[in-house]
Amino acid sequence: MRAFLGSLLVVGLAASADRADRRDQLYASWQEAQRGVKSLVVEFTRETRDPIFKERQKAEGAFRLIRTPKGEVFASYEIVEPEAKGDKQERWSGLLHNGTVYLLDHDKKTAIRFEQTGGDLWRFLEKYFNPFVLLLDQKRAGEKCQIEVVQQDEWYTYLAVKPKQVKPFGWFPDTFHEGRAVLMNKASEAVPKDMPRRLWYTNGIREYTFEIKGWRLNAAEAPKLEKFARPEDRPGWKVGEWPFQSNK
Repeated sequence: MRAFLGSLLVVGLAASADRADRRDQLYASWQEAQRGVKSLVVEFTRETRDPIFKERQKAEGAFRLIRTPKGEVFASYEIVEPEAKGDKQERWSGLLHNGTVYLLDHDKKTAIRFEQTGGDLWRFLEKYFNPFVLLLDQKRAGEKCQIEVVQQDEWYTYLAVKPKQVKPFGWFPDTFHEGRAVLMNKASEAVPKDMPRRLWYTNGIREYTFEIKGWRLNAAEAPKLEKFARPEDRPGWKVGEWPFQSNK
């Protein structure tokens, strides 16, 4: 019996070490991708689930990013809601223009500009756009969350992400309570090796599931720079700041 229990302990420790190695491999792969990225296009579907009212809603989305030879970063994040009866199809769009973030209303040609306090752009994107942004920084992710590889099979690695502290109520509550990611162990036709196939998280009220349909890194046809023009430079657009100030 003692030998049997000892064998189980050895197997368990080996599995734990293997999962920790896999986690470190993922971080190394993500860091390498960040260093070499010139353009990225990610197409996905997003399902929002309200467990209290038993409601589900699906939307189509896309994330686009380019990095110029000067090191400037431009990105857009768009969600298109399905058409409701008698209503227009809603289009939600965010823009990152070399460090400045905008929320765009294309129908009204209006935008809100968010100026960062303290210069912590990634913290802002993590809180208001997608909490998995934190995984781009291994040190920050380790300080804020418990990150564990919970399962592996031939195709996928399953990652659990849980904040070490959560502020669920009061002013400015945390918008990330728990998350899971499914990552590729080998490349498929749609998604490269080590990149996410599915992301799920909850803010304590709603659940969000992202199914990745396509992930194109440094593709021959990259997004054009003009697609990331500032709203201030677009004809007929009005721009306000947050906190709200007069339009410019």
